[in-house]
Amino acid sequence: MNQEELDRLAARFLKGEASQEEEALLHSWYDRMASGDGEIRIPGSESKEEIGKRLYQNIQLRIGNDEQAARPFSFALSLRWSAAILLLGFAAWSFWPTSQSPKETHYTQTFPNDVGPGGNIAVLETAGGGSVNLDEASIGDTIDAGSIKVCKTADGIVSLQVLSEEMDHVSAMHTIRTPRGGQYQIELPDGTRVWLNASSSLRFPSRFHPALRKVYLDGEAYFEVGRLLSADQKPVPFHVYSRSQKIEVLGTSFNVSNYQPGKSVTTLVSGSVKVSPLTGGTHAMLSPGQESRITNNKTHIVTADAESALAWKQGDFIFNDETLGSIIEQLERWYDIEVDCPPDYRGYRFSGAVSRSKNLSSVLKILELTGKVRFELKERRVTIR
Repeated sequence: MNQEELDRLAARFLKGEASQEEEALLHSWYDRMASGDGEIRIPGSESKEEIGKRLYQNIQLRIGNDEQAARPFSFALSLRWSAAILLLGFAAWSFWPTSQSPKETHYTQTFPNDVGPGGNIAVLETAGGGSVNLDEASIGDTIDAGSIKVCKTADGIVSLQVLSEEMDHVSAMHTIRTPRGGQYQIELPDGTRVWLNASSSLRFPSRFHPALRKVYLDGEAYFEVGRLLSADQKPVPFHVYSRSQKIEVLGTSFNVSNYQPGKSVTTLVSGSVKVSPLTGGTHAMLSPGQESRITNNKTHIVTADAESALAWKQGDFIFNDETLGSIIEQLERWYDIEVDCPPDYRGYRFSGAVSRSKNLSSVLKILELTGKVRFELKERRVTIR
């Protein structure tokens, strides 16, 4: 949404002419401005502060939150809407269905037994059979774990360093696992940085082969591959093996998702990679902004929706015309819940964005605003009606 569209949408909202879909778009913009500055410019004699106050008051009236409406609030010259959303208890989501018009739903509906978001949780399983809870390490800690030394840096990244030069680099395989409701960022001994999404695992050797680096991924991860030269100054390739594909890189950034058997999606951010099905088939070279989708050993190359594909790494959910079935899978992994959904509901499509730091109830309440689904939440189980 560009500045002109934003100004026009805000003006329609203040006049009471905005549809519920347009209001959802405006609310989504508010939440996106939580990490930066944004301005709404509407022609007239009002100052930015006056416009901001009017917008805030109108949101309060729409939500009907009398208790919060009585609280004072002020705006700086540039509007920072995250505080307004927190005061309102509004759910930081925007969802709009792609076909049906939404039915009226109260924003203030609450869910008992709310579920909090996931966090930085992971376990390192060493080749010697030991385990280290990485989330228990404090900044500056150094832990000796067999042939690997675990160091937690000031920015919260766990750096893995080789401790034993005598350990066989092929047979000594370590594994980092994130549970449902967990994610983690690590730096491998070669300098490659890896962001693991929930319910994922990465297997890697204690020491990489001098001529080839290989790791094995199950789930989803974002890689920033460190460039490494061999003794004769040749680049050492980096290979990622997943359930259904092999990715060959030198130094690049990309995202890999392979939660479902027989299906892998690779989104390239920078550099270049070659993607090949494990059981034969045609390989494909990706350029930045492209995405490969391997299903049943067939490879398709499409233009990537990088914002959606990498949203989890930035701490967000971003859905672009995504099915309810796909959304449910992501919520189950991040919130560690079970969802009962009628089969004919799974094809419903939604678009929207939300911070992964929000409680589950925030997601469910805004999904209900579409009028297409209703939820019941009890003991980490969600039933869709």
